[in-house]
Amino acid sequence: MKHLEELTIAAKNGYHCQIAFIIQMNGIHRVFPNDDMQPEFGQALVCAANAGVQVVYYRCHVEADSIKITGVEKER
Repeated sequence: MKHLEELTIAAKNGYHCQIAFIIQMNGIHRVFPNDDMQPEFGQALVCAANAGVQVVYYRCHVEADSIKITGVEKER
C-alpha cells in the first residue's frame, strides 16, 4: 500500500504515474481490490486514481510453458 501512497504524492506533484496489474489468467480482463480482506488497499487505489495515477490492466494468454500479453485496459 505504501507504493500507492507514494504514487499518489508523486502524481499530485505533477509526475506521470502508473500502476499496472498483470493478469496471469486466461479470460480475466480486469481486477478489483478485495475490500472485504484489505479495505485499505482499495481506498488507496481509489485515492491514487483520483490524484491522477493511471491504472492499467494487462491481459495475458497463459499456457503451461509460456505467457504472452494480449491486451491492455486503461482506466480514465
